[in-house]
Amino acid sequence: MHEVSFIMASFNCANYIERAISSALEQCNCKVELIIVDDASTDNTRDILDSLTDDRIKVIKLERNQGASHARNIAIASATHEWISILDSDDWCDQKRVSSLLKFAYINNVDIVADNQRLVDYRSGESLGVRSKRAEQFWQNNILTLEDVIKNSSIGIVQPIFKRSLLKDLDKHYDESLTYGEDYEFLVRLIESARRLGLVNQPYYNVTIRSDSLVASRVKMFQGMLEVFELLSKKQYIAESKKLSHYVNNNIQAAESTVAYGHVVESFRSKNFVNFLKYASRGSFLKQIPYRFYTLILKSSGHLFRVK
Repeated sequence: MHEVSFIMASFNCANYIERAISSALEQCNCKVELIIVDDASTDNTRDILDSLTDDRIKVIKLERNQGASHARNIAIASATHEWISILDSDDWCDQKRVSSLLKFAYINNVDIVADNQRLVDYRSGESLGVRSKRAEQFWQNNILTLEDVIKNSSIGIVQPIFKRSLLKDLDKHYDESLTYGEDYEFLVRLIESARRLGLVNQPYYNVTIRSDSLVASRVKMFQGMLEVFELLSKKQYIAESKKLSHYVNNNIQAAESTVAYGHVVESFRSKNFVNFLKYASRGSFLKQIPYRFYTLILKSSGHLFRVK
């Protein structure tokens, strides 16, 4: 039977956390422990946590909000099982997720494994599709190398299951100085140790897309990713490799373009034409005009000409 420690950082997720907890405890063919670190929630999340009686759950309450990475690190330090599974408090996983992914891990002799993700609208509960579109060629029950993950940073948003023994080779767990992109940065360091990542195309992990969630803000997210890419570019093995340096530089350019486009759209929508001209005149946006202009007008015109 698989032994898995679920790691959950929670902050103001009262509307979702019970579903997340149930999905962890109801995994098939698994011995589970669930470690929840509440990052000073101000809604009734703590009331829900106080009501839990299952002895497989350990709850740690922080008195000051210090971010998801800090909460996860505390939870990881308390983990005791062979495998660690990251689960966000507003997401949930299918009953067979752990057993299916670990079966794949054992067959293919990998110490890190992840799956595709189903995106779900928080209002309607309707599926918005899956994550795989941006890296479709890698989602066919594949084994990825460190080079693959550096080349295709969109893979970094997966929620991995990994052997706890890998952590002994890391100088730190989640980087608490990062607000965005910490998942990808942590995954890269895990793969530096494990060398390979098993990737299963089936979406056993369900992501709640909320308007107030971190992933909802593309500009902030890609600004954070820029910081991560800059950190990666300074790693010795990347700096000494023309191929890896090229991949990281491509990621930097793509992130800069996304940030620039986001700033232009938001400035146009808010009728802040000073900022619009400032961002639109930058090279990182001007390069996108041939294929972005129509989309920009289409997305922004409704906001610009809306009758109040």
